[in-house]
Amino acid sequence: MAARHPERVKGAVFANTAILAPAKRIKATWFHRFSQMPIVSDIAFRGLGFPLPILSRVQGDPASIGAFERRAYAWPLARFADRAAPLGLARMVPNGPDHPSVHVLQTCERWATEFRGPVELVWGMRDPILGRSLKRIQAVFPEAPVTRTEAGHFLQEEVPDLLAAAILRVAQKV
Repeated sequence: MAARHPERVKGAVFANTAILAPAKRIKATWFHRFSQMPIVSDIAFRGLGFPLPILSRVQGDPASIGAFERRAYAWPLARFADRAAPLGLARMVPNGPDHPSVHVLQTCERWATEFRGPVELVWGMRDPILGRSLKRIQAVFPEAPVTRTEAGHFLQEEVPDLLAAAILRVAQKV
């Protein structure tokens, strides 16, 4: 949205976000390699509701995703047809510069390098998927304050107060 309508974005908070295109081939996580396996991944994601049963495994505090949170994440996927969404999302994660989603990430990266509004970064260092990408995004936003946390992938579940505080600080600057 920001890249398509830059005039609408006055400030930004990034929380374990992938907005940069990979410059080289990267080793995919086991989760993303699994999502690329034909038939098996379709059965697991669509038929068994994967990865909902294991969401807590990507958290710094596994208790941050309990039964209530699992139901909330599962609710929009109640219809069988909708269960393709997590599989599609997993398959969109690039593993190198030749991946089909790289073009979109390059557009996002161009927007990010040109953006001059206030930015804050809130990062879950225990995120097995995006925890390691903080350095790259810091290079794009070198002046941005960084809040490092021991959270995992779903920061909104583990550190909602830190995210809200960053949003308020950025909103006060625009």
